Amino acid sequence: SDSRKYPWGGYWQEQSANVSYLFGLGGLTPAGNLPDGKSPQGCYNMAGNAKEITDSYFAPYPGCTAKNDKFGEEYIVVRGGSYRTSKALVATYSRDIMKPDETRPDVGFRCAK
Repeated sequence: SDSRKYPWGGYWQEQSANVSYLFGLGGLTPAGNLPDGKSPQGCYNMAGNAKEITDSYFAPYPGCTAKNDKFGEEYIVVRGGSYRTSKALVATYSRDIMKPDETRPDVGFRCAK
């Protein structure tokens, strides 16, 4: 709600997200291993490490008039970037897509209560 670019704030911070070229960690790491990257709500790994699968179909944002042949119910949205993406792709507003029955080594899910 405060328009932050990354979960921790408006500017990139070194050692805040497990992204491909920055640390060279080479894969998934335990949740919470980069405490500088947590959100004000205390959530870890909201950017980098593993992309998070959602239950939302890929659709335009409200008010968007752009056309995309992938809009519809064939693809779902994934968010957060992963250890395979660069820092440019882990901004909070970035989104990617995948088919609902597809699997990827850098996509997971988050349990929320």
